[in-house]
Amino acid sequence: MMILENGTRNGLGVWMNNIKQARHRLNLTQAELAPLLGVSLKTIKNWEQGTRNPSKAALMLLELELKK
Repeated sequence: MMILENGTRNGLGVWMNNIKQARHRLNLTQAELAPLLGVSLKTIKNWEQGTRNPSKAALMLLELELKK
């Protein structure tokens, strides 16, 4: 589970803004983040726009990137 900057825990429920927030924390563009998570640029855009949900595996990979 990802801990956000505001101290809240992120499960699979609240993720749309959290993906963008995490990406900004990593100082990455959508195009740079996509290959790190093994997904397409379109997938990152869909997550950030709220049209698709990231998988649990993708969220775990993102959390690992944040810990680097």
